[in-house]
Amino acid sequence: MDLARADRRPLVAFHLSSPPVPPCELLDFRTASEGAATAPSLRFALRQARRRRPIAVSLDNALGTPATRFPLTANPEEDRGPRAAR
Repeated sequence: MDLARADRRPLVAFHLSSPPVPPCELLDFRTASEGAATAPSLRFALRQARRRRPIAVSLDNALGTPATRFPLTANPEEDRGPRAAR
């Protein structure tokens, strides 16, 4: 139970016959280092966002409101300063 709480995973995940396939890791544009470890708190926030996205899309569809596009982009080759300024 302590391991599940520390890893912020459901206890049942530790009783699966094989480990679940993790989603592809996103590049953290704040550091822009290939292969750099993502902070556990960021990984948890991304897992939460992935679970919540279908719910938000379903609510948008039910209410008839179109999803708004996020206009920002980031290039890992660009220096951190200009990325952070945007």
